[in-house]
Amino acid sequence: MNARGPGAVPRRAALAAGVGFGISGVGGYFATRTDHGWLPAGFRRVPLRSECVAWLTPSTRELIPAGRTGDVVPGTRISVRADDWEPLAEREAHFLAASASSPAVREDGTLIRDALLDLHVLSAGLRAPIGSYAWHWRYAWPRDVAHMAAALAVAGHRGPAIEALAFFGGVPVAGNCFHARYRPDTGIPPDGRPPQADGAGWLLWGCAMVLAAARAGERAGCLERLRRTIEVASDLALASVAGPSGLPEPTPDYWELPVRGLTLGVVAPIAMGLHHGVALNAALGRAIDAERCRGAADRLTSRIWELFARNGFQRYPGGGGADVIITALLPPYAPAGHPDVLERLAATETAVRAPAGGLRPGAAWPRDGVSWTPATLLVAQAWAAAGEVGRARALVDWVAAHRTGAGSIPEKVLYDGRPAEVAPLGWSSALAVLTAYALNG
Repeated sequence: MNARGPGAVPRRAALAAGVGFGISGVGGYFATRTDHGWLPAGFRRVPLRSECVAWLTPSTRELIPAGRTGDVVPGTRISVRADDWEPLAEREAHFLAASASSPAVREDGTLIRDALLDLHVLSAGLRAPIGSYAWHWRYAWPRDVAHMAAALAVAGHRGPAIEALAFFGGVPVAGNCFHARYRPDTGIPPDGRPPQADGAGWLLWGCAMVLAAARAGERAGCLERLRRTIEVASDLALASVAGPSGLPEPTPDYWELPVRGLTLGVVAPIAMGLHHGVALNAALGRAIDAERCRGAADRLTSRIWELFARNGFQRYPGGGGADVIITALLPPYAPAGHPDVLERLAATETAVRAPAGGLRPGAAWPRDGVSWTPATLLVAQAWAAAGEVGRARALVDWVAAHRTGAGSIPEKVLYDGRPAEVAPLGWSSALAVLTAYALNG
């Protein structure tokens, strides 16, 4: 979840006093004077890289720069520079029409319609969906793709969802982990980022979501196409917890930062994936592996409660502050919720609130004034699945009100409410659709 471009690690606000900048005390603390006004101490100015991504041809896209909403045909994800935009518009209309009967799109306003168009432009014609279209985001993350596939499936686009997940049945792995991200054309990791053990759990959940959305007559074919992904993800998840402790080795998680030990962001997705692995493997006729998943899921869940429940499900067993990945212990990820976890979710939401009204990934995340839309929508989705409609809609409405001028959900929102960084972010677009599905499905 750490920004996927250069200069974004670590996420610590750094205020520089230089030529053209003045420093002054404001409200009992120091602030920096910038070209955009006073910036409270510790807060960040992050530019908006794009309004959206738009089609130039049926197979090529372009990033629409910030402030250039006029470069997009209104109501579409089609560039005004497209030589022949009518066939592109017909393709988008067909895509939306195929979505119309799904409860996931029975949402007032344009949020879900725009999110679906963004999922389409980030996935159509590619072997796997990409996180976004800015250069350093143009990769397939197991976590992001699992969510994007799930969202496409519940919106009625099961074919593309299946193919997105099948991609991971043929990619290289590192020990007991998927790599952090892959090139969508070759399936090769683009760099030396540490592998992330949570990827197997996310992919098993994604496969379960897609299968749940499949029609009865499609299920056998869907299972067979996903067989290799399910096998690989199950084997990795099982191997990761096969040691005497029953716990995986520490790796980075969705924060995508170095860790000082085992995090909830690794163990919760693996436990969740193993739970789904029971039914997935049983459906594939892998009865022994289904039972192995059942035993491993039960043991790991017990260890999570033993290590993390005593401190309120913070980031580390010994503390580290609230973390919105507590949502992985709740539906639609875990099979069932727990009152204690829901209670902690409410406290977590309060602890990670950012100035503009969205949420940070965790209490230990830098207090730089930035809200993150994936973190905000993870919590919204959990509240929706728990039947807390008012809580969920408040967060969804906040995201809807802080999109770009073209209607895409940005990765970040600054302290003053301005969208920032890349837009769209595939993970956030997917979470918006999945939250709508939980609210309306």
